[in-house]
Amino acid sequence: MYAESLEYRQKKRYMKFAIISSCFGAVIQVAMNESSLFILYASNIGAGRFLSLATTAMVPLMKLFFLIPFAYFMEKTGLKNFLLPAYTIGMFGMLTAASAGFFPSAGITLFSLGIIIFSICISAHSAGWFPLQRFIIPPNERGAHFGKLRYSWQIVVSLFLLMAALIVDEEASVLRLQLIIMFGTLLILGRIYFVSLIPERPRRKRVPPFTVMLHAALKNKKLLHYSIFMFLVNFFISSTVPLGFAYLKFDLAVPDNLMVLFSVFSNLATIGGFIIASRVIDRYSIGTLFTAVQIIFAGVNCCFMLFHLAPSAATAGTVVLLCAAAASYAFCSVIVSAKMMGLVKENNINISMAVCFGMASGGIGLSRLVSSVLIQFFPQRMMLFTLEFSPYLLLLSAFGIGIIAMLYFSRTFLIRQHTQKF
Repeated sequence: MYAESLEYRQKKRYMKFAIISSCFGAVIQVAMNESSLFILYASNIGAGRFLSLATTAMVPLMKLFFLIPFAYFMEKTGLKNFLLPAYTIGMFGMLTAASAGFFPSAGITLFSLGIIIFSICISAHSAGWFPLQRFIIPPNERGAHFGKLRYSWQIVVSLFLLMAALIVDEEASVLRLQLIIMFGTLLILGRIYFVSLIPERPRRKRVPPFTVMLHAALKNKKLLHYSIFMFLVNFFISSTVPLGFAYLKFDLAVPDNLMVLFSVFSNLATIGGFIIASRVIDRYSIGTLFTAVQIIFAGVNCCFMLFHLAPSAATAGTVVLLCAAAASYAFCSVIVSAKMMGLVKENNINISMAVCFGMASGGIGLSRLVSSVLIQFFPQRMMLFTLEFSPYLLLLSAFGIGIIAMLYFSRTFLIRQHTQKF
């Protein structure tokens, strides 16, 4: 059965399959990108501050480089013929990273190799996931569907991290972290099964050359401008959560079990962001929503500097700010997905989505990579105006100032779309 011939009742069924598959597959992906679990694991096998933070940048960076070519290969092979093997390879890649603790002499190499393999395979998922859903979601239900999809898998991720927090001690053993990561990785088998049940549109009999399809996507000026805009927005907002967790771990020396528990709190806040987004995204303009997200992030990032004046409130305050950032980041991701689907053209869906999503992911990856490199070279304490500061607080504040500067560009870019809804 092809997706284009589905009745509404059938579309609702396959939309449920999409949500269930996300609940299985998102666990280990989110644990790696947006929680403290991999920061703890990397630091415990001797990876250091740079690699601990760089793991959160790897998936979005790989999307920047591989999303567009993978999207083109899917035009030739079909979506699921490419996706399902990629899921399997990615699962074994993550199992390789989890096994790094068993081999102390080669642990960092195995960890890095496994993370890279997994990240490349997640790029394949991103290249095919939105086009696979394109024909099973009624246009007037996109915002609600993506909001429901995201808060559904985020609930599962929160339960997974809560379980991890109960297992991890104050000083987490490498073996316990390995077992947690392996369990989360094997849940990818559920993603493989449910994605195999979702129908896709028939393949083209003749696929134009790659350069022709890429040029056609880049000619879509609205999509291109939106992609550049999302690159810049994500560059300034995407380091807040990983830098906040690194600040808790390396500067405030929060116990490992509390680190994972705080990840649960941030994931619960993320669920709230998704729920709010699913309810308001179809009611307000893109200009209003993006402006709100940037104002919140600017306030959150700049508030981190207050902990220099009140260090006794640093731990509790950081958790509150991380929750606010996580909720806003989740809200923003729903906006990105829904708006992107409305801008792509029917005759070039895969490549068009890959261009937009690749640029948005590139902003995330570059932001976190820059943060990782700077933290590696910064001293443990930095002097500014004769005062001593944590480099994490300085970086967070610098991103906050960048977001404030972005507000002017945002209003200039979005002024013509200010009254456009999704």
